[in-house]
Amino acid sequence: MTARPSDSGHEDDAADAPLPIVGVGASAGGIEALKAFFDGLPPTPNMAFVVLIHLSPDHESNLVPILQRHTGLAVEETTDGAVPEANTVTVLPPRSRLRIADGQLCLDEEAIEPGPPSVIDTFFRSLADDQAEAAIGVLLSGTGTDGTLGLRALKERGAFAMAQSPDDAAYGGMPRSAVETGLVDVVDDADELGSKLPEYWAQATKPAPIPDQEVDSESVLRKIFDRLYAETGHDFSGYKRSTIRRRLRRRMAAQRAPTLSAYLEALQDPQEAQALFREFLISVTSFFRDPDDIEALGESVVPDLFDGKGRDDQVRVWVAGCASGEEAYSLAILLDEYAQSHQPRPDIQIFGTDPNAPSIEHAREGRYPKSIAADVSDDTSSSRLSTTDSTRSTRSSTRLTNPSPDCTPPATRPGACSTTTIPAGPGSRTGRVPVSWPFGVPERRAGPVFPPRRLHRAVSPTGHRATVQQDRSGSPYVGPS
Repeated sequence: MTARPSDSGHEDDAADAPLPIVGVGASAGGIEALKAFFDGLPPTPNMAFVVLIHLSPDHESNLVPILQRHTGLAVEETTDGAVPEANTVTVLPPRSRLRIADGQLCLDEEAIEPGPPSVIDTFFRSLADDQAEAAIGVLLSGTGTDGTLGLRALKERGAFAMAQSPDDAAYGGMPRSAVETGLVDVVDDADELGSKLPEYWAQATKPAPIPDQEVDSESVLRKIFDRLYAETGHDFSGYKRSTIRRRLRRRMAAQRAPTLSAYLEALQDPQEAQALFREFLISVTSFFRDPDDIEALGESVVPDLFDGKGRDDQVRVWVAGCASGEEAYSLAILLDEYAQSHQPRPDIQIFGTDPNAPSIEHAREGRYPKSIAADVSDDTSSSRLSTTDSTRSTRSSTRLTNPSPDCTPPATRPGACSTTTIPAGPGSRTGRVPVSWPFGVPERRAGPVFPPRRLHRAVSPTGHRATVQQDRSGSPYVGPS
C-alpha cells in the first residue's frame, strides 16, 4: 500500500509520482513554531503532513484545533491504520508512538517509556525505511536531541531534511543538534520553511537535465568535481552518475539553483562546497546495522582473530569509512564480548578512519542520542552504555582510535578490515568502489576510489576483509583478505 496522491487533477507526471509525506517534529516552544510553519505553507501543497510533538502524558492535546486556525488543510488526530493523503495534517496523540509501514500509519498507544522522549526519531526512521526519497523531515523548536538520528536516517535514504534556525526557535537545542550533523538541507525560520517547502521539493525531485536542456552538463559536472577537489582534496569523478545527480539535486534545491551551471556559481562559496562534500559522503550507519553481517563476523572472523592470541598479543580491526562511529563501536562490543570467554585476554584495538572530519569528532566523543536503544539489546545497553540525560556513552574496555583523518590505514597491519562500498561509475570493473582513501599513490588525486588490492595490502596476510554495501543492495563479502 502506498500513500494516496491528490485527486485534484494535476498533470499526469505529478499524479504518477509518489505523494511526499512530511514528518514535522517539535518539542518545547513547538506550538508557536508549528503555527508559523503552517501559516507560511501554501493552500494546496499536495503533500501529507504528520505532526509529532512532545506532550505531557497527563494532559489531553488541543493541538488539532490550534492548527486548524492556522491552515486550510484538513487536520485530525492520528488513527491506527490511516493512510496519509494529500493536503491533510495528522497529529500524534499523547501517550503514543507512531510508525509507518507499507504506507499505513501504525499507532502504538501507551508506548511511552521513562526517559528523554524519542517519538520523533521513531517516526522519522520508519518514514525513511518506508518512503525513502518520497519523504521529508522537518525539525522545529525543542530541547534535547530527539529527531537527530531520524533526520540522519532520512538523509541516508535520499530524503529531504529541513530544520528551523536555532536563532528563530524558542528553544534551539533540538534543531541545533540536527544542524550540527551537517546533513540538514535547509535551515531557516519556521514560516520560511513552510512557504518554501513545495518549491524546494519540486526542485529536489525534478528529473535530471537531458542533453537538450543542458548540453554541457557533463562538462559542468567535471567543473563541479574540480571545484570540490580544490576545496576538499577529494575527487568524486568515479562516482556513479545517477547517484551524483540525485544528490546534486538536493543541494541545488537548497541553493535554489535551476541549473548545474547556476549551482556551480553557488559552489564557489566554501561552505556550500563542504555541504556538497557531506552530501556525497552520507553514511548508512547505526549500531549493529545488518544483523546478518554481525552474525557472520561473530561466527567466521572473530574466533580466528583470537586464535592463538595471549596477554602479550593484539587483536586489531580497521573500520575504513567509520562515519560517526556506530559500526566501529559495534565491532568493539562484539570483540569485547568474545574476549570475556578467551583467557588470557589479548589487547584489542579498533582503528576507525573516515574522510569526514565532523563525523570523526563525533565518533571520538562516543556520545549518541538515547534513541539508539532501538538498535542495541537490553543486555548490551545496560553493560556497555552509560546514560547521561539524552545521550548514551560507550564504555567498552577496548579502544577506538583514529590514526589519520585522511583515511590512510593504521601503521600496524590489522587482522581485519571492514570497508563500505558505493556505486561506481562506468569505468569500474566491479561496479562498486570501497569508500576509503588511497595512500602512497603518486601523481593521483586523493579520492574515494581505493583499489581493493590496496585494502588487501593494508591487512595482515592472514587477516579478513568485510565489505558492506553503502546502498544496502547486494550481499556482504566476509572472508579472507
